Amino acid sequence: MQERDGRGTMQERKEAKEQRTPWLLLVLMWLVPGSMQLVQEATYSRARGLGQFDLLTDAPAYLMTWLPWVLLTPLVASLSRRLRPARIGWPRVLLGHALAACALGTLHLVMVGWLRVHFPPEHWPADWVPASVVLWLRQSFWSFQPQGELLAYGVVLAASLAGEERRRVAASHSRALRLEARLAEAKLTALQGQLRPHFLFNALNSCLVLVQENPAAAERMLRRISELLRRSLESDERGVVPLHEELDVVELYLGIERTRFADRLRTHVDVTGEALEAEVPAWLLQPLVENAIRHGLAPRREGGQLWIRGRRTDSVEQRLLLIVEDDGVGLEVGASAGRTVQTGGVGLENARARLEAIYGANATLELGPRTGGGTRLEIELPASIPVDAGGQATHA
Repeated sequence: MQERDGRGTMQERKEAKEQRTPWLLLVLMWLVPGSMQLVQEATYSRARGLGQFDLLTDAPAYLMTWLPWVLLTPLVASLSRRLRPARIGWPRVLLGHALAACALGTLHLVMVGWLRVHFPPEHWPADWVPASVVLWLRQSFWSFQPQGELLAYGVVLAASLAGEERRRVAASHSRALRLEARLAEAKLTALQGQLRPHFLFNALNSCLVLVQENPAAAERMLRRISELLRRSLESDERGVVPLHEELDVVELYLGIERTRFADRLRTHVDVTGEALEAEVPAWLLQPLVENAIRHGLAPRREGGQLWIRGRRTDSVEQRLLLIVEDDGVGLEVGASAGRTVQTGGVGLENARARLEAIYGANATLELGPRTGGGTRLEIELPASIPVDAGGQATHA
């Protein structure tokens, strides 16, 4: 939700700021045709030998012809926003602009005439200075100046419509990006929420088995489950966490499984120091480790070993490589026994979906047999470093 105060939402204030009249830009814009006409007249006078043409002295006379459009341009822009075909239809739009062009063109001539009557250049001959604004208008209509007024109105209208279209496309693109971000956030929230009941179901089932056999062990397991849930609530606020925090969560989970498996579960963690600060999606490894234990090692009476490895690659675009291996029953045996969770269960499918939602095609998850027996799961994703002390995120 956007915050709203007495001045409206941030988006509304941004749009209002974009619609403010850029007076300096308008002055500079209308100085261009005035300057072009001034240079043209100077060149013509010298070529025809019509006397000395003083740019500095004659400049105001030519610039005053165009500068009144600085005040009229915002009116044309306002009309372009109000006269919309979708709102009033094309006939009314064309009629409205035709009347506006005549009215504003006449107003412009009146403004120019007033300036010529009251502020003529000192060196102008008397017959160059109109006696009144009315006389100036009459002379202007006889010299077909209204055609130039209509052309100026058309140019301003075209520029206004182009600007409106640009803002409309930009606003539409911005809305699409915000919607896409909200959808991605909602998808990630749903995926994270999917993990919690799945983990709780499995963990509490294990705890129930111990309640009668070993109450003290069951109590220790419940404490670890409670701590894991607390960690999961904290991670919901961030979405991504440093790898060392994710490994802490995995260690808490392994403590739960060691309570049940005892010496049947042997774990090895080998993560390089430079990889520990890299960011990963919260609760990425725990469901994958759980999957390896429950569907790779648990079916074996003697249990087995689990390896967790992590390092940053040496490629030009440094990436983070995470590996979870077990020497359990493997994919083929698990599938033949009906244990298809290894290839398509909640943990793996959830991890794939979250990686795709966060990194798109820039992250991979591959599952295959381990050399020597068991299963090997490999994840590769961009190696990013958390926000530094200066508040800027750094990416390798």
